[in-house]
Amino acid sequence: MLLDSLSVDYGLHELDFRFEQNESTFLFAHHGLNLADLAETIDLSRLGRSFYAVEFRMPFTLDEVIADRSLFSERYDQEPEILYGRYPWFDLPALERFFRATKDEGELDCIIIGMDEGPLVETEFETLAQRFQNQDRSSPSLPWNGSWLHTHDNHFCWLRFQSPHLLRTLIAESILGFFHHVQPGPYSPVPESLIDLVCSEYQIAPLVCYPTERVRGKEIPSSVQRDEHGLQALLETAESSWIAYQLNPPRELVGRGLLVSYDFRSGSWSFEPWS
Repeated sequence: MLLDSLSVDYGLHELDFRFEQNESTFLFAHHGLNLADLAETIDLSRLGRSFYAVEFRMPFTLDEVIADRSLFSERYDQEPEILYGRYPWFDLPALERFFRATKDEGELDCIIIGMDEGPLVETEFETLAQRFQNQDRSSPSLPWNGSWLHTHDNHFCWLRFQSPHLLRTLIAESILGFFHHVQPGPYSPVPESLIDLVCSEYQIAPLVCYPTERVRGKEIPSSVQRDEHGLQALLETAESSWIAYQLNPPRELVGRGLLVSYDFRSGSWSFEPWS
């Protein structure tokens, strides 16, 4: 599940994600998302079946990988196929092996395009990639069926795709993963009615929850309460967060609270808007 790779040795990690829709394309952004956790959480075929790494910034560049594929294979236990002499290319099983090999990776910075078709001939691929690049960068839509993924430090992730079902899965797994991170244990699935509420009322602005805050050099409980009977968290839309720095969303979308609780005795969720 999401946040599963994070150690609590240095404290609990906050919940911090956001989403929005532009025409037929969804953006989902998550602070703390590790690609190995993503591979464990979703069916990666929902991102496409043919994948192109169009940019590497860390721990090496595209040019460095193309010149010496062992840089990649020594780190991620597989040698990438190079397409058009320019891009590392993965089919679905190879992408899953790559993602699962990043569990302890803290430097990875890359952009991967996923397409339902392919591999395409070079001219077709470049035409689609150029159409994407020429759009308004603040809210581009995908001119292909598939996905666009950018990870920074394998900890900040921005994902564009067309499936509303995938969006619902990522929202549910974000909430579930955060609760499990704060208090490990068996949880029942997040109810569809909670996902409906988040989708309708908590879009665009980042939805955040800080388990603790630092006061006078000490970590004290903040927006999470827990005991042997259950866990309660106050989620709230923010103007800015780690995943959406200086986003400046519409003012009416900021400050919307959502109180989410889980009862360990009954194995049930409850929730309500909070102000």
